[in-house]
Amino acid sequence: MKCIINGQVLEVDSIDRKWYGTDYFYEVIRIVEGKPLFLKEHYERLENGIGQFNERDLTKSIDKLIMAVDSLISQNIYLSIHKENKEYVMFFNPSFYPPKSWYQKGIWVPLIEMEREDPNNKIFREEYKKRIKEELEAKKAFEGLLVSNGTIKEGSRSNVFFIKNSTIYTPYTSKVLPGITRRKVCEACKRKEITIVETDINIQDLEQYEGVFITGTSLDLLPISGIENFKFDTVNNRIFKVLFNEYNLLKEFDLNK
Repeated sequence: MKCIINGQVLEVDSIDRKWYGTDYFYEVIRIVEGKPLFLKEHYERLENGIGQFNERDLTKSIDKLIMAVDSLISQNIYLSIHKENKEYVMFFNPSFYPPKSWYQKGIWVPLIEMEREDPNNKIFREEYKKRIKEELEAKKAFEGLLVSNGTIKEGSRSNVFFIKNSTIYTPYTSKVLPGITRRKVCEACKRKEITIVETDINIQDLEQYEGVFITGTSLDLLPISGIENFKFDTVNNRIFKVLFNEYNLLKEFDLNK
């Protein structure tokens, strides 16, 4: 496989495990037909975690990797960078994008009693990944919502939003991984003058909500049709439709600027 280590294109059999260590921060950057999506926002989040780094060098490396693999590739790049010396690796990661039917019907998700350690920082945690994989396989689910002390925090690899009375509710930023797509949903809410409230989402209040959706780099805005035994008609919710369309406009603008 092709990868880039500190600016150099290399052909390797596998990625050294050191790049998944806790001294490294990572970003998963979506590439759409050879163009990075929301790259500026990824850099801003990365800088919040590791401080200043050479953005120009990383951008050149991303372009170099794309050209080395396929100039029109649509896949995710995994970038891992050391928080101190700023050495880095990047490579194309196997990427799954939900089928159209999931957006038409929504998906069911279970609740998982678990809380992400240090959620504001994007650090690879092998034990966390392993446990989540086991939980999802046991429940035969694509994604699950993490629960701690009776409140929903986020998805195992996504952020979550709830809709009630034309208002969006989402867990506190300080308690979740601040996803790039989450940030864009907040921007879409502002553009469409939709009120968004950060609050604790209690399990006992789930029946009060009219719709639920999750967000992520590979997901965009994915409607939820059920959480455990609770049902939601998110796909037909007016507010969800407005945000879904506005997000796609933001996405299109970023790719074509």
